[in-house]
Amino acid sequence: METFSGGNSDETNLARDYLLERFPSYEAAAIGDWREFPSTQPIFYRPETLTLRDEGWFFFSDSPDEIYSRTFDGSYPAFASWAEFETPSGARFRAINVHLDAGSGENRLRSAELIADRIASFPEGVPALLLGDLNARAGSRTAGILENAGLTFAPVPGATFHFDHGINLFGAIDHIATGPGLRLAAGPVVLRERFEGDWPSDHYPVVADITARAAANR
Repeated sequence: METFSGGNSDETNLARDYLLERFPSYEAAAIGDWREFPSTQPIFYRPETLTLRDEGWFFFSDSPDEIYSRTFDGSYPAFASWAEFETPSGARFRAINVHLDAGSGENRLRSAELIADRIASFPEGVPALLLGDLNARAGSRTAGILENAGLTFAPVPGATFHFDHGINLFGAIDHIATGPGLRLAAGPVVLRERFEGDWPSDHYPVVADITARAAANR
């Protein structure tokens, strides 16, 4: 959501503000002062059903904890934002919002390895819910690294990238994946339609219902 009113400041983010104004029951996690928190990948949630417990970020680079550090091959910075939530039943999970490099397969592989390492460092009993644009299809080496880290990919049907014209040339590159303790209850569904006459972006929205189990019930 890099829709600023001017300059580098993220104090006014037009896309984020637009959504929050129209969905007043939602709040945005994984945001902060742009000088300390790369806030262009927010995670929207409903505080009536989820309690925000923690949030953070890491960059896909050799210096992942250095804000705006460039990717492994020196290209444009890319990162993961994350937020930890607790359900009314006491179950916790961390949602990880990712956007992997479109142009470099090596960057994608190393980014996936970094995500896997970070998931391994999560607190015990806090599973990962991976969401976002992997720029890689199911069955790819990138997806395989994440599967080896314990994630299960939901079977997203058909194309999710459509070139901003509704053109569907290849399978899904946008994914939802769950760790142990999370279960796919319904979906995923890809919404291949215009809204008020326009495409929301050059990617289709992907929707799924996920259930979480409290650690004591595992």
